Amino acid sequence: NNNFKLYQSLIKNDYWKIKEFDNVFLSNFAYPYIASKERFSKIIDTLDKNKIETRSLICGSIAEQPFWKKLGIKANVPFASIVHHQGLYLPNNAQIQEDEIKLICDIVNRVK
Repeated sequence: NNNFKLYQSLIKNDYWKIKEFDNVFLSNFAYPYIASKERFSKIIDTLDKNKIETRSLICGSIAEQPFWKKLGIKANVPFASIVHHQGLYLPNNAQIQEDEIKLICDIVNRVK
């Protein structure tokens, strides 16, 4: 939860930021981030160049998964598509250090 709060305080994201609620403890295994279309690939590339791994946010849109497409089912899910194409998880774990989170946030915040 402390790592989550540190991410929340340092990450600048006018596009989307996770909402916090009073008196709620988050068992946060990774920090969710949704970027604008223009920044998404640049953020991943820049983090990768700095040897910082990311993961896709959840599974993205079910309508864009290969098995779903194979079934031929059509779905209009625009918000799920945004998550699918623009969402990622930033690293968080019990061993991550405060200076590592600060570095990750600095890198993400600098990407234009």
